[in-house]
Amino acid sequence: MVVYFIAPVALLLLDKLDQGYLHLEKRGLEYLFLVFAAFILCGGYMTGSDWRSYELLYDDITIRTVTSSAREWLFYLYMLAFKMLGVGFFNFLIFTKIVVFIEITRFFIKYSRNDFFCLFFFLSYSTFSLFLFVDNPLRFMIAYGIVLLAFENALNNRPLKFAVLVLIACLFHISAIIILPAYFIRRNKLSKLFLIVAYSIFFFGFSTDLVLSLLNVMSSFIPALKLLLWPYMLSSRAIDNSVISIGSLFNYFLFIFIVNEEEKIECSPYGQKVFALTILYFILFKIGIVFATAFRLALYFVPFLILSLSIAFAHRGKVLSLAKGMVVLYLLLSLYQNVYNSWAYYPYSNYLFSRIPGEKDYIYRSDYNKDQYKERFGKYPETIDYSKLREINDAK
Repeated sequence: MVVYFIAPVALLLLDKLDQGYLHLEKRGLEYLFLVFAAFILCGGYMTGSDWRSYELLYDDITIRTVTSSAREWLFYLYMLAFKMLGVGFFNFLIFTKIVVFIEITRFFIKYSRNDFFCLFFFLSYSTFSLFLFVDNPLRFMIAYGIVLLAFENALNNRPLKFAVLVLIACLFHISAIIILPAYFIRRNKLSKLFLIVAYSIFFFGFSTDLVLSLLNVMSSFIPALKLLLWPYMLSSRAIDNSVISIGSLFNYFLFIFIVNEEEKIECSPYGQKVFALTILYFILFKIGIVFATAFRLALYFVPFLILSLSIAFAHRGKVLSLAKGMVVLYLLLSLYQNVYNSWAYYPYSNYLFSRIPGEKDYIYRSDYNKDQYKERFGKYPETIDYSKLREINDAK
C-alpha cells in the first residue's frame, strides 16, 4: 500500500522546501518521483479491474471487430494495430498508460503556478489517478489524454484544432462529446452570492428520488424517456447516491472556497476560463452523484479544479494555509481508505517484478486480488466473473 503514497508525499514535501533550494535540483527530484509514480501506476499487473475485459478483447480482436463497431471504432483500430505488430497485451496497456500519464503531468507543469501541488493533488486524488491508471478504463483514459490536448487549444483560442481533437476523442469514448460546448464558456458573470445560493439549492435538493419522481411525471407524456433513463436511475439508487457523504461535502466546501477566491483565480493567465470550467466541474460532480454512470463527465474538468486550487494556494495567509492543510489531509486519508477498502488497488503488484518467477495464467491473475480481499474482509467483492467470459471465448 505504501507505494501509492511515496510519489505524492514526496511532491508535497518538495512544495514545502525552502524557496532558496536550488531550482534545478528541486526540478530534478520532481521528475524522479514522477518517473516512480508512472512506474507504479502504469505498471500495475494483477491490480485494477477493467484490464480483464480488455485482455479478452485484445486476444480476440480482428479487423471484423473494427468494421462492425458503430462508434468508438478508432479505439478498436488502435488496439488491432498493436496486436498485428506482435505486441503483448500488457506491453500495449503499459505503453498507452505512460503516454497518457506524460500528457497529464505535462499539462500541469505547463499551465499551473505551482506544479508540485498540482501533481500532488493529481496523484493523491484516488478518484482521478487510481481510477485512470489502476482501474484501467482504457477507452476513457485515451480519450482523456486527447481531451487535455483539446483543452490546450481551447485556452489558446484555436477552435478548429479543439473541435478536431474532441471528435477524435469521441472515437475512443463517446463521453468526450460533452467537451464541445465547453469551448464557448468564457467567463463567469454571476455574483458570488448567487453562485453559492444557487449551487447550495442544487447540491442539497437534486437527488435520485427527485429525478425518479420527475421521470414518472414526464414519462406519462413521453413514454420513451422512462425506457431510456430508468436503468441508469435504478443503478444509481442501488448504491444510495442520494446520501450526503464526506467526499461530496468535501467538494461542496471546495466550491465555496473556489468561489471566494474568484478574483485571484481570474487574474491569473487563462484564469477566467479556468474558473468557469471549475464551476462546470462542480455541477457535473453533483450530477455524477445522482447518475452514477455520468461521474466520468466531471473527471474531464478535474484539471481545472486543481489549477484553481493551485492559484488560490499560491497566495499567503493563515486561512489559505489552513484550507490547504485540510485539503492535503483529506486527500491522504481518502487515498488510504480507498486503497485499503478496494480489492482492485490492494495488494499492489507490478508487471515487471511479477513476471520474474514466470507468467501467471489469466484465471490466477484475475482472481488474485479478489482472494486477498476475502482474506481481509471474509467475503469476496461483487465483481464481474471474467473467468467465465474466458471459458466462453475458449469454447468459441
